Amino acid sequence: MSDLELPESLELPMENGEVVFEAPWQGRVFGMAVALSEQGLFTWAEFQQELINYVGTWDGRPSATKEDTSGYAYYDHFSDALTAVLQSKKTVSGAEIDEREAVLRSRPHDHDHQH
Repeated sequence: MSDLELPESLELPMENGEVVFEAPWQGRVFGMAVALSEQGLFTWAEFQQELINYVGTWDGRPSATKEDTSGYAYYDHFSDALTAVLQSKKTVSGAEIDEREAVLRSRPHDHDHQH
């Protein structure tokens, strides 16, 4: 396993050997996590542990069963883990993240594409 791989239980959604993203933000959060780790803001192992924590919390909810995957949103956990590791390193505050998220959510679809 390379430094940027996740344990088998947390593997990225894949199809035909490619990472699958259902929405553009998922690819962006994935790219941010990789880039910030490569820049040394946190180690990939620190990020992995946060992701394990978030997925474990979801798996440990009272209604969880191995067959029940309804509501499982891998990239939501991925984003939450990235936020947590950035906050733990005091790289960014929760308020800053909330503010930036609000700005990004208010942008219209395809705001950055000129047609």
